[in-house]
Amino acid sequence: MKRFRKTITLCMAVMFCLSMSLTAFASVNHIQDWTSDKGNGQANGKSSGSGSISSSGNQGTTSGSYNFSNGNVNINVTWKTSPNNSGFNNLQGGGWRTGTSNRVINYNIGSYSFTSGSNGCAYMCGYGWSRSPLTEYYVVERWNNFSNNNGTNLGTFQSDGGSYTAYRESTSGPNITGSGQFQKLKSVRSSQVSTGSTQRITMQNHFNFWSSKGYSLSNHDYQVFIAEGYNSAGSANFSVW
Repeated sequence: MKRFRKTITLCMAVMFCLSMSLTAFASVNHIQDWTSDKGNGQANGKSSGSGSISSSGNQGTTSGSYNFSNGNVNINVTWKTSPNNSGFNNLQGGGWRTGTSNRVINYNIGSYSFTSGSNGCAYMCGYGWSRSPLTEYYVVERWNNFSNNNGTNLGTFQSDGGSYTAYRESTSGPNITGSGQFQKLKSVRSSQVSTGSTQRITMQNHFNFWSSKGYSLSNHDYQVFIAEGYNSAGSANFSVW
């Protein structure tokens, strides 16, 4: 009987580890396509196949494509803020409809370019939301004119061969539940990743560090790797898996 119980316990442990592994490396199944003046774009929420990314409004335009293949997704996007307009924000990327704390985001930035006025910025990052508490989070890997002047510095830590500085900010505005109060957590890599090379983000390391500072997250919503621009013009071609 003792041997039987040990066998059952071992099998359960193996099944649990396998389940966690499959969750961490599950195939991508979600396109995030959003602009500040149009909201969710035509590609938002797509989980397979290929198609266009396209949005045109008073504030700016985006165009491009997505293509799912063999468990990964390729995103090709170009964005531009309209002349004499401000406040244009675009966000396009791919990943998973439901995030997990142990996700490993693999990505390769094939190309990235950026032009901007004095108050514009752009970055490429791991990105997602949790609902408990309501939190928008970033792991910033590459950027232009990125600033954290409104955030509290939580300290530095090491992950995936790089050094990151973490920030927290309390804010109010549009979010995944509508509009209202929420927090932002960010990890910003000290040295930018290069284009054309395979990289990864071990999300567990970032969640653990944020948690050690008193900011634990649970009940994850979508979790993606994105190109985001604000009052800028640029383009990016990248793959996520």
